Amino acid sequence: MSYIYAFFMGIIQGLTEFLPVSSSGHLIIFNMLFGEGENNLFFDVVLHFGTLVSVFVAFWKDIWELICSFFGIFPPLFRKEKLELDAGRNFVLMLIVSLLPLFIVLPIHDKIESLFSAPIVVGFALIVTAVLLYLADRFSTGHKTNAKGATWKDALFVGVAQLIATIPGLSRSGTTTTAGLYRGYSREFAVKFSFIMSIPTILAAFLLELFKCYDTIDPALFGQYLIGFLAAMVVGYLAIWLVRYIARAGRFSVFSLYCLAMGVFTITWSLLSRA
Repeated sequence: MSYIYAFFMGIIQGLTEFLPVSSSGHLIIFNMLFGEGENNLFFDVVLHFGTLVSVFVAFWKDIWELICSFFGIFPPLFRKEKLELDAGRNFVLMLIVSLLPLFIVLPIHDKIESLFSAPIVVGFALIVTAVLLYLADRFSTGHKTNAKGATWKDALFVGVAQLIATIPGLSRSGTTTTAGLYRGYSREFAVKFSFIMSIPTILAAFLLELFKCYDTIDPALFGQYLIGFLAAMVVGYLAIWLVRYIARAGRFSVFSLYCLAMGVFTITWSLLSRA
């Protein structure tokens, strides 16, 4: 693995993890076109860790408030009055509810993972992403500007959307943001909830993949690992800022056209390579 390859893979991961264009799909496409031999599983883990760090940096104030709310979420046993949930505590409960659908993935994880070797599936999923992003711009600005105005049904709906987005080629951020807008979230809150709910998801995937591929770590590639990590972290932070701006402006249609073009290209390339 060259330093240039590691650098560009980090950029692709950082951009596509948060821009609504599917990071898994683009990494598969990049490997399909320019892959250098077999995939380095640990390197993929390093890239995802880089984007995880960028979420913490971008939303550190919100995350700190959620941590404080979490440890105060249950009232003391001697209190008999009903606990009034503020926005922070309700956000924590919504995050927990939104993660429940992901447990369905565990028994079929291997089958989903097998889709990563099927570029044609990625192509069709990118087209679906294009449709979702087109719809996102058509939803009016919702009245639910924070977690206090949202319900557990909203969170569950977004969580199911995140479950569906485990299919490679479906943008996780695009799918969950569109789901939030459909449920009446404001554009700013839909993006914030989508990104913050990605933290436990990315962290769980990181630990799972790290456990599976720790024996593939190559000390000779430490420099490449570091370059990829830094590129994914810095570019990921910039991508988060860009998505928040685009969401407020209601310009997801730009990414819709891009995903449509990439989907058609991937399907065409996959079919021609089989011929």
